[in-house]
Amino acid sequence: MAITPVEKIVDGYNDAVLEYEAVYELAAAGNIEGAMKKLANSSTNVYQAIEWFVKRYILLAYPDPVTHKNEHRIAEGTNFWNKLDLFAHIASPKPATAGINLSALYELKGVVRNGPEHSGLVPHMKSLRTVIQETYHLFDLYLNLSPLAMKQVKESPPLSLP
Repeated sequence: MAITPVEKIVDGYNDAVLEYEAVYELAAAGNIEGAMKKLANSSTNVYQAIEWFVKRYILLAYPDPVTHKNEHRIAEGTNFWNKLDLFAHIASPKPATAGINLSALYELKGVVRNGPEHSGLVPHMKSLRTVIQETYHLFDLYLNLSPLAMKQVKESPPLSLP
């Protein structure tokens, strides 16, 4: 039972933001292949940070692996959606009540993370931006960080990549 430190979670999230923002510079310089790689890296980093966060939240809520065997099985397992469901069930305050759109994290995982990872597709940029923004709100609410700990994705004009 390894609980990921908050700093590692935030670093992963911040790396996702930096990778996302680098896409614009690379695309402007004509490096489309580099821009697409940065998008893929950003999507991996943001979903990795979300999984670490959710697992941490579950394991801290259920510290005894014997009494809470099922919860630990879910936290240590590979099913992202089961982890997110358990988090939504136990989180206080409830994400929906707090204005966190967990549905975006569920629904966009295919076009942001899974498709690119397993099929070599380019992550959908606007969807990735939405995931990063929701992750910011999620972490801001539940990790009790200083306002300067996390980067926010900057407003940028639409960008079309092949």
